[in-house]
Amino acid sequence: GIKKDLQIMKQNMNRLMNFIETASSEFSKFAKKEDLEILSKQAKMFQPLKLEKSTKQ
Repeated sequence: GIKKDLQIMKQNMNRLMNFIETASSEFSKFAKKEDLEILSKQAKMFQPLKLEKSTKQ
């Protein structure tokens, strides 16, 4: 019935939340602060190139 369906949905939501928490904590281990800073610096370096190309067209 409906009660059983709600229990199953709650279990599925709990599993999903646990998965998301695990995945996000694993991701934060890989993406260290220094790496993010390097990536943002590289992104800023490429922005002027985009601007030059768009103004020449």
